[in-house]
Amino acid sequence: MLGLNYTIGDRAGHVACVESIPREIAVLEPEEGFLVHANAYHHDYFGGLSEEQQRTHDPRAYLARRVLRRRQKPLTRQDIYAAQRAHFPGQDTGVCVHTVYDKPSMTLLSFVADVRQQTLWAAYGSPCEHRFLPYRLA
Repeated sequence: MLGLNYTIGDRAGHVACVESIPREIAVLEPEEGFLVHANAYHHDYFGGLSEEQQRTHDPRAYLARRVLRRRQKPLTRQDIYAAQRAHFPGQDTGVCVHTVYDKPSMTLLSFVADVRQQTLWAAYGSPCEHRFLPYRLA
């Protein structure tokens, strides 16, 4: 079984995460003005993790949410960069990944899109080590 998460948005500013398994989907919408997602199901339909469960079972999403909650609203692109660059205290991994279980690993791509501006900013490689470069989508 292959499950994927799609984060989608439109020019009006609506954003949603679509969690999927073959032949089924569930849609998550922002409850705090933003959404975070990592490597686990969050929607109740798929038996998703509560926020407290995410602390240990999906810590990357939990860390990103903590970073964004501390930021002034409305969030800026730089706030989202900060969440994507975040590391667990005293570790070289987190939302931005450098190792997993003492094995060399890395985040390959991080991006932020502004569908109203039709622009995507991408950091190739670990976002804490690379700049987010703009790309026009239209």
